Amino acid sequence: MNRHAGLYQSRGFDTVRIFTPTLTLTRPSKSYARAREIADQIIKHNRPTIMHIVSGSFWLALYVFEHLGVKSKELVKGIVIDSAPPMTDIYAFGGYVSHVMKNPSLKNLYSQPFRLFRLYQGINQKFEDETEIRMRSVFYPSQPILFLISKDDPVLSNEYVLNYVEDLKKKGLNVKLRMWDKARHSLAIMDHPEEYKVDLEDLLREAKLLSKES
Repeated sequence: MNRHAGLYQSRGFDTVRIFTPTLTLTRPSKSYARAREIADQIIKHNRPTIMHIVSGSFWLALYVFEHLGVKSKELVKGIVIDSAPPMTDIYAFGGYVSHVMKNPSLKNLYSQPFRLFRLYQGINQKFEDETEIRMRSVFYPSQPILFLISKDDPVLSNEYVLNYVEDLKKKGLNVKLRMWDKARHSLAIMDHPEEYKVDLEDLLREAKLLSKES
């Protein structure tokens, strides 16, 4: 998080670092309430904002946009979506554990216990259906969106992400995608620092928050 914040700070931006515990992030009822707090913070600041979303915080971000409403949503001038969106199935959770354990070959094994975890957290078909609708309805065409993913990310389904990106483009949204052959989940900023910086600066210029000369 410090590296991400540093990229913005070095370009004159103020940053607000938001951390949400995994059990809150992955329980829809708690995530919805947490998103309200974040949306209120954006409204209170009342300044042009870039949302930098990493991994499973994507689900939380959808709720944030829902809470912002039509007028306040316009405060968000651009969106970076890094290592996301993951699916909500057991393999996304197992993939994350395999990433942490540095053993992606055991992803399927790590995934199995998450059947009960999903049930406990309230991740069900209703939540998944509602999430798919939010994913395609909360963003504005005027907001440039940058996706940063890797082909070898054990947390993500590349097919799922690419289909989502295409769906957004068909809806007229301003979407760009950077896909690396290899990058660690949520750590492309360390694995590909120069490309990461260039892509972020391009988004900031498109959002008219960074001059062309910068």
